[in-house]
Amino acid sequence: MADFLSQLKKHIKDDETGPAITLLETLAGRHQGEKLEVLETLALASDPTALAILSFMTEAPHRDPDIHDRLIQLITDRAHLNFEFILILLANADRKDLDPSAPLIRHILSRETDPGLLKKIISLTGKIKLGKLTDDIAEFIFYDDKELKAEAVKALERMGTPKALARLTQASKTEKCDDDILDAIQVLSQNMADRETHIKEDQAAKTDKE
Repeated sequence: MADFLSQLKKHIKDDETGPAITLLETLAGRHQGEKLEVLETLALASDPTALAILSFMTEAPHRDPDIHDRLIQLITDRAHLNFEFILILLANADRKDLDPSAPLIRHILSRETDPGLLKKIISLTGKIKLGKLTDDIAEFIFYDDKELKAEAVKALERMGTPKALARLTQASKTEKCDDDILDAIQVLSQNMADRETHIKEDQAAKTDKE
């Protein structure tokens, strides 16, 4: 136990993420006390090292149910101080862990100024269809940044909800309307029509069987 922890702490202190991750591959077989001490150590790690290691620990093959909730809380706490940590949750967390983070993500979207980070957050939000943030994503259509606007339109299209379609339709009636918005509206409208058709066909099939 002492050898594992002492080596891990040294690697983390020295920002040696590779060796630290190699040690953590055996974490599942460790005692609960060791696992908790690992989290305490990561709470104090430098941002680059913590980002790499926490990302590794939240990937599906490496998740440990014994410390899962504490791990999510640690990432959330660090995301309040460094918004980049929210990318870990957006990329790796389950929906049940993400939904409570919606207010934090909304806060980050309204406060962050780095276009690169915003673009990643918007893209991932659309990819995982986090509908609670539809209005927040739609706001970026009206930004002067063309790349953020395009990413927001793409994210709303991926969400594929009536609310996302409504926001795109509203935007199409403003000076911000462009081909990307019109194309997204067409795709969403067709997808929704197809879904409605499939639902009616399934209902009809069930009725016939009865």
